[in-house]
Amino acid sequence: MEKLKASFEGSLIATYLEMLMQKDRQREELFHELSSLYTLLAVKEKEIELLKRALEDREKEKALVEELRKELKEKEKEIHKLEGKLREKELELAQKDIEIQKLLLEKEREMLSLRLEL
Repeated sequence: MEKLKASFEGSLIATYLEMLMQKDRQREELFHELSSLYTLLAVKEKEIELLKRALEDREKEKALVEELRKELKEKEKEIHKLEGKLREKELELAQKDIEIQKLLLEKEREMLSLRLEL
């Protein structure tokens, strides 16, 4: 290169060659930078994919929770109805028990009356 720089034409050729070499270095640097950017892009795309999956999973979980809440409300309504029926049956049993006790008392009175008459 030093020999080329000695003459004007050589200097022009040397400058041209240096510019070509600098251009090649810049190109290599740009390719390296581009490669790094593609790698970063691939990483970001993977992150986005993972986030999308997590979001989908969360949406599924939300839907499941909502479905379970509805089922729970239905079960609570059913329990409330059954509790009402149970109270009605308990009341019926209590009334029948009272009726039986009345009948027993009447029978006891009748027996006492008969004994007193004897």
